Amino acid sequence: MTPTNGLTLPSARAQKILIVVAGEADELRRLRAREAILDFLSGWSSRLHQVTDRAALAQLTREAVRQTTPYRQCWIYVMPLNPTGTEMELILVATDQADVVVREISMLPTDGDAYMQEVLTSAEPAIVIDAQTDPRVNREIVDLLGNRTIINVPLRLLDRRVGALGAGTFGDEGVIPPSAQDIWALKLISQQLVVALSRQQIETERAQARQERERLQAQFLQAQKLESVGLLAGGVAHDFNNLMVGVLGNASLARDELGADGPAEPLLLAIEVAAQRASELANQMLSYAGRNEYTLAPVDLGRLLHEMLALLTAVIPRSVKVEVALPERAAVVQADATQLRQVIMNLVTNAAQAIGDRPGRIGLVVEPGKLEHAAAWRLRVQDSGCGMSPEVQAHIFDPFFTTKAGGHGLGMAAVLGIVRAHGGEIHVDSAPERGTTFEILLPASTRSATSSLAGPPVQPQTIGAGGQILVVDDEELIRTLAKRLLGRLGFDVAVAEDGEAAMSLLAHPEPWSCVLMDLAMPKLGGRALYRAVRAHDPEVPILLSSGRPPEWPWQQEQDPNLAFIAKPYRSQALVDALSVLMAGRAATTN
Repeated sequence: MTPTNGLTLPSARAQKILIVVAGEADELRRLRAREAILDFLSGWSSRLHQVTDRAALAQLTREAVRQTTPYRQCWIYVMPLNPTGTEMELILVATDQADVVVREISMLPTDGDAYMQEVLTSAEPAIVIDAQTDPRVNREIVDLLGNRTIINVPLRLLDRRVGALGAGTFGDEGVIPPSAQDIWALKLISQQLVVALSRQQIETERAQARQERERLQAQFLQAQKLESVGLLAGGVAHDFNNLMVGVLGNASLARDELGADGPAEPLLLAIEVAAQRASELANQMLSYAGRNEYTLAPVDLGRLLHEMLALLTAVIPRSVKVEVALPERAAVVQADATQLRQVIMNLVTNAAQAIGDRPGRIGLVVEPGKLEHAAAWRLRVQDSGCGMSPEVQAHIFDPFFTTKAGGHGLGMAAVLGIVRAHGGEIHVDSAPERGTTFEILLPASTRSATSSLAGPPVQPQTIGAGGQILVVDDEELIRTLAKRLLGRLGFDVAVAEDGEAAMSLLAHPEPWSCVLMDLAMPKLGGRALYRAVRAHDPEVPILLSSGRPPEWPWQQEQDPNLAFIAKPYRSQALVDALSVLMAGRAATTN
């Protein structure tokens, strides 16, 4: 060796040995570092796959990034379960800008973002050495957060995009380009992370599927219950209303015998009121089961509510203030105005009872709403009453459930049935001492509404004496009543207990003035009997009657000599219906 300034320099061969030793030391340190990373990730992976929620998963991810790379800032965005989504959801952010990130970009748009499109389409990490100068990044986000180095590792499971794991630097941290080992470590973390995320998404989808199955099962059970109640209500209403026809009719005949001013008049009136209320209970059961008959027409909810105000205030204590807010434009829905009045009256009456004798308020609001697949109008009834507990709310629409002394528990059940039959929804929000709010949503109609108030009643002509009427009903009480009532008006009345007996009588050559027939009868009933009568006489007036909504849409026959009267009916209502029907036939034959 040649000394230089007192120093002995190593030979060229010795220099080469030193370089090799230094290189081997660097490689040894690199291998030891990789081994340490693998040892850490081995235990970390076991912990990762035991977590069941996103919060724990995010905590472990933050720990892994900080243990294996020089980066202190990291984040995870995941794709939504909806495969057509154009945003990614933030589920982890560990940065100095965490509050801003959560507030501003908890949902990260991907459309129109060149860098994010690269992240989503590439299988390799998308690296930005310095976001302040890289043209690929979203400049608005970078200016907001002060990003510098950005590494986003795609999270993919086979061909499925799951999201992205990100790490990097912000602000004063400056630029820290990732080494090959940093990228390697982030890839290892992402490989484990994507499996854990996919498992959690599968569990989430399973839970959602289970909830959907339970919801559909509950709907199915509810539909079965409604069907059972409907069958019960239909049978009960038919038989019950048949009996009420007898009660009302005989009360009317008794009044004729005893005189309207006689001492029995208050008793007869009480009988009629009780019979009518009993029939209303049966009809409420039909409403709950969705089996009532509805006459749909365009109805302006705001106008309907305005027309009802005088009636509503009459049933509300003076201490209760009524506040009404109506839209400037018509709130038109396709509905049965009579049924909507029943809904409104039930809700307002319940609100007044919840307030009681103390001062309070009831708010009535009509405003635009939204159903799942259609525009709607919302009717909101809000009171300042005692409110309801969750236990009571869970049963308020159940038939026969009531918290009122002497209540029958059919009012709210009927409201639910009417709203459902109109294709609407009903929602309730209540808490003890916080009042109650009911919201009714009904599909909007584009048709113009006419006044919901009925016009002046048509004055029927008096039935002319004479002629022959056939009464067909399987209820003996009704046959007897009709024979007695119509006989007093000068008619010859023939009766039949079923359709086959009626056809035997119609086969005789006598001219019939009218046929009064029940729709639900044994042997031959409803539509079949109507067809048979029409085959015998194309023009004889036919008055249909039933104690439940007819399943046969008789209006579609477009028969001017066909009409319907619902049971129970008062004697005068029957006479009026026959008068109009028979007068119409007389007008067409003259």
